[in-house]
Amino acid sequence: AYFLDAAECFLALQQPEDARRMAIYLLTEYAASLDSTEAERAGDVLFNAKDEDRARKAYELALSKLREGH
Repeated sequence: AYFLDAAECFLALQQPEDARRMAIYLLTEYAASLDSTEAERAGDVLFNAKDEDRARKAYELALSKLREGH
């Protein structure tokens, strides 16, 4: 959750590259431990940082986690 908070702060500060880097790190290193809400938030960060391909993958992960009950 700290990475997501930081990523959202970077977006608010108009630093999309740093936000994108934080979200990608989270999705790469901690994908297995994320719940659906966290994966969706990461997707939102990526979408707002104009990384639509990775955002779509994060949303797919969120949907998968939701179906699993996480």
